[in-house]
Amino acid sequence: MNSVLTETDSLVAKPRLADSSAKDYLTADSLMTPAEIRLLSALGFMAARSGHVVPAIRIFEGLAVLRKDKAFPYVGLALAMICVGAYGDAVHVLRERGLLACPGDPEIDAYLGLALQLAGRMSEAAAVTRELEARKDLSAGLASLVKTVSGLADGQPASDRPRPATVDVSVNATGR
Repeated sequence: MNSVLTETDSLVAKPRLADSSAKDYLTADSLMTPAEIRLLSALGFMAARSGHVVPAIRIFEGLAVLRKDKAFPYVGLALAMICVGAYGDAVHVLRERGLLACPGDPEIDAYLGLALQLAGRMSEAAAVTRELEARKDLSAGLASLVKTVSGLADGQPASDRPRPATVDVSVNATGR
């Protein structure tokens, strides 16, 4: 199995199998156990939170291939991008990939509201969070995030918004 990463104009690299026939026999369950998926996901979130954004993006891109029908790879990608201030890229991933793969997923919508708010697109963020606030099926943690994002989108001045840490996303010659 030969995997190739193609370059794009943003931080996002789209994984692609070099041999299209490989797609026929590769399934998520044949490659990794659920425990391995959870561990890799946790590593991706820890990497993003620690400022290791390039490895985090690589991890979540791989997870998006393995679990394309789940929200967590797209949320992870978006959070990694948010860590470096790439809010527009985070919005793009959540809208164009996450919601396409998982239509109506409240977790993706909640993080979309956050990314929109951080990108300064307050009216769009408010619209997303209003729809989420009307839902009755949100977990307590997700409802708390929606409430926070809603409060920010409804008028917190830009100067009071959280700012991401500056992170070096360059990759050295060894790819690490």
